[in-house]
Amino acid sequence: MAVAQSHADQGPAREADMTTMVETVAQAIRDAFPHIMAGSRPKPAWDRLPESDRETWRKMARAAIDAQRVPTDGMIEAGHAPWAKFGKDAAVRPSEIADLWENMIDFALKENKS
Repeated sequence: MAVAQSHADQGPAREADMTTMVETVAQAIRDAFPHIMAGSRPKPAWDRLPESDRETWRKMARAAIDAQRVPTDGMIEAGHAPWAKFGKDAAVRPSEIADLWENMIDFALKENKS
């Protein structure tokens, strides 16, 4: 299996992927806190927000995404479970890698819930 490239080595393709994720997370954060920056006014559509407001949400999203860069021990254990069924030297398909990361994120989201 090939070793993954560093983030810096992935160039524009990596940046485009991150932009999409930043936008997705920014909108999710905004949806979770509709009263922030909207006050009592109806929440405008994302594309109707001033660019400065969208950039504020993007900054929050970048911080949230960056905070997930290093998984917790629990996330690693949650991610290891599906990987372990393939054995140490097994080739893993992209969909299986996605399942692994989703398991890790699911665990992270449950960690602090009571």
